[in-house]
Amino acid sequence: MTKRILALAALGIAAAPSFATDLWNQQVGVGSSFDGGPDQVFGDLPSATAWQASDVIVGSGGWNVTSISTLATLQAGGTMNLTTTADLTIFAGSASLPTGSNDPSVDQVVNVTWTLVGANEYRVQANVNMNLAAGHYWVGLTPIGDYGTYLQTYTIFTSTNSAGASFGTGLLNPGGYYNGVTTWQTLASVEGQTNPLYAAIDIQGTAAPEPATMAFLGLGIAGLVARRRLRK
Repeated sequence: MTKRILALAALGIAAAPSFATDLWNQQVGVGSSFDGGPDQVFGDLPSATAWQASDVIVGSGGWNVTSISTLATLQAGGTMNLTTTADLTIFAGSASLPTGSNDPSVDQVVNVTWTLVGANEYRVQANVNMNLAAGHYWVGLTPIGDYGTYLQTYTIFTSTNSAGASFGTGLLNPGGYYNGVTTWQTLASVEGQTNPLYAAIDIQGTAAPEPATMAFLGLGIAGLVARRRLRK
């Protein structure tokens, strides 16, 4: 009896979550050779405003998100000025493109920091405090800044899907300046490619335990309590 209880306790403890900080990382594999698509809100050139949003899958336990970042490069000459705010786009959705009702212009404005991580390659990061329930989401971080001051920002994309997304990245340019993309389209189709393209985003935080994990953990705790009672 005691051995069985100990086995259940060990199984429960082994099933406890590891709480890794990388919840969703599509920045892996982006090297010195990269390309990017437009991703910026312009006050002085609204027809060129373009948003990107990537398909992200949150596990059944949900996520507690502490930061969201993307890799970006700048138009030549724009490295001296780095905007400090961005649109944080988060749509609850499915493994299909957002619809016309998903308007990123009404999303949350957040402060961002820029860190040089390569040759004209920056990590643009927003520190946040939010909970995401399980499901599909479209997530993007779009810098805000006039063209006359900051020039153009391009979010770096990769063809390597290291995070397990099922759809890729969508692009919206309501003003039609960029290839007439006035409705959400895949970044791959806009770039004339057949394989999916994924924006190099990274989401940090903690993952809530899966229901099955909690059940095993409960069994382990129950086993320890039972063992303690047997000793009395």
